[in-house]
Amino acid sequence: MKISQNLLLSVIVVQFVFILYLLSLSHEEVHHSEAHTHTLAGESALQAARAETAAEMEIFFEDVPRTPQIPDAAPKGVAAVILLHAPKWFQRRYTLMIQNVYNNLPEGWVIQLFYLPGEGQSQAGLDINIHLSGKDGMIPSGKVLLTEIPVEIFQRYKKRVELLQSPWLWKKMLADKVFLFGGTGVICSNSAYKLQDFAHFDWIGGPWNQYNGMGGDGGISIRSRPLMLQVLQYEARQRFLQKRERKEGKDGARRTDTEAELNKNILSEDDLLADYVAAPGPDDRFFISRIQEMFGRGIISPQTTQVATAEDCMKFQASQDHASEFVLTSSGTLPGLTDKEREDFMRTCPEMKWVYPSLHNPACFGSHVDPVKCQASICALKKGLESHHSC
Repeated sequence: MKISQNLLLSVIVVQFVFILYLLSLSHEEVHHSEAHTHTLAGESALQAARAETAAEMEIFFEDVPRTPQIPDAAPKGVAAVILLHAPKWFQRRYTLMIQNVYNNLPEGWVIQLFYLPGEGQSQAGLDINIHLSGKDGMIPSGKVLLTEIPVEIFQRYKKRVELLQSPWLWKKMLADKVFLFGGTGVICSNSAYKLQDFAHFDWIGGPWNQYNGMGGDGGISIRSRPLMLQVLQYEARQRFLQKRERKEGKDGARRTDTEAELNKNILSEDDLLADYVAAPGPDDRFFISRIQEMFGRGIISPQTTQVATAEDCMKFQASQDHASEFVLTSSGTLPGLTDKEREDFMRTCPEMKWVYPSLHNPACFGSHVDPVKCQASICALKKGLESHHSC
């Protein structure tokens, strides 16, 4: 039988289409198989990511990660900060505060952070500063080392000024040379001085009018761990002898003995410091007053114990009514300066700006100043401020 050319052509076209259909099915099966494989791999990767995220969430919100308490090599010095139960507005400063110090640390120094673990404000202050406590933050990466303050220590020394008189605190410092800092002070990165220029001092702080300017205010200061412990041991001996003499019916006045005489029939260091109670008042006044006593009695010597003079303190820190373009640190709001002096100082130490509340309304600066809108944004100029008490 003879087949027409049109019919033959139709059959060939149908067969060709059928072949294409079969090929498309095969491709879809392969694609489906590959997609299934990718899905399994994706699910596995997703599970791993979720597990990692869960670990991160635990770090962020449940507790700060426990980093090694002691660095691999003995540090040359330590920058130490004590974070207790500060309000949240103050806690927001922690990242900037610690980063400022980190940027200005000499080689071989570490940052040590003392805090109270648990659910209080001390712990919360770390949790809300993700650059510190989050993944790859300064704490997990080992740039900041944590030291927990035990409950029994905090029950005895509840304030920073009391904790700084704690033998426990100074024994826990990771190095003999200690730079103490906090949220009301900064290191001026543009200063001609560096931290190492003052590291030979056993005590140097901000200018003050106490003790003929000797030593300086201790809020932001460099101190020697061995000297702090020696002062606490000296004070503990004095208290022990006074207590013993009162029992013997004597007057119990402060002793003027030499070091050798003070050591006669005295308990061991651990026994003396076991129940040590902080002296009332600021810790810096306590330490400097006792250091003066120890100088006077020959217990320590100016040749071996370097305590800053008033002139040294003025090079180290801007404070109250003193500031210069050369100082290394600044503390407080500098209330004794004129507005012009304060403004000039902040040009050379711009880090000081974050100590003050920010002037953030665009109406207050730039080429289109609006005095009315600017005034409305400033807390101190708002009406009814007396009901707010403070800004």
